[in-house]
Amino acid sequence: MPNDCAIVPFVKYQGQPVETLLADQNYLQWVTSQPGLMAMLQARHPAVFNIITIGAPTTDDTPEHNKLQALFLEADFQCAFIEIVLGKSVYVIAQEAAIAAIELKPHIGDDFPAVLRQMKRNGATVLVIGSFESISCTLEQVQGIFGERKIITLAQIQAIKTRGVWPPTNN
Repeated sequence: MPNDCAIVPFVKYQGQPVETLLADQNYLQWVTSQPGLMAMLQARHPAVFNIITIGAPTTDDTPEHNKLQALFLEADFQCAFIEIVLGKSVYVIAQEAAIAAIELKPHIGDDFPAVLRQMKRNGATVLVIGSFESISCTLEQVQGIFGERKIITLAQIQAIKTRGVWPPTNN
C-alpha cells in the first residue's frame, strides 16, 4: 500500500488508512468543507492533508524518481546522455562543429573591409568584436556584407552568460 504512513487522525475513520476515508466521498466532501479541520490537518498531519487535497503520491513522486531527475543536473550525466542519444561523443560533436579560425577585434568601424579581407586570408569564419562604430553603415549591414561569416559581439556573449544557461564549473 503506497500510503501506509498516512493514517486518519480524527473521528469516523481514526486510526485507519487514509484510503478508507478517500473511499467515502460524502465524508470526504464534509471533511474538506470544514476550514478548522483542514487547517489542523495541514499543520499537524501534512501527509494526510496533501492526500486529501491533491491526491495520493504516484510512482513518479518516489525518491528513486527524484534521484533520477537530479542526475540530469550533472554535466557529466548530460554529456553521457547526449552521447547515447546522438550516437557520438559530445567531444566529437564539438570538434565537428569547431570553427576553423576566429578573428578578434576590440573595435571595428569603417575599417570593416580590411577586417573582412584579413578573415578571408586566414580562413576565419567568426569575428568577435568588443564594439562597432561606423559613420557609413550599421552593424546589420556589415553582417550582410560578411555573408556566411558571423560577427559576434561581446555583449551577445555576456547576455548568454548572464542567462545562466551553462552549468557552473567546479574551479
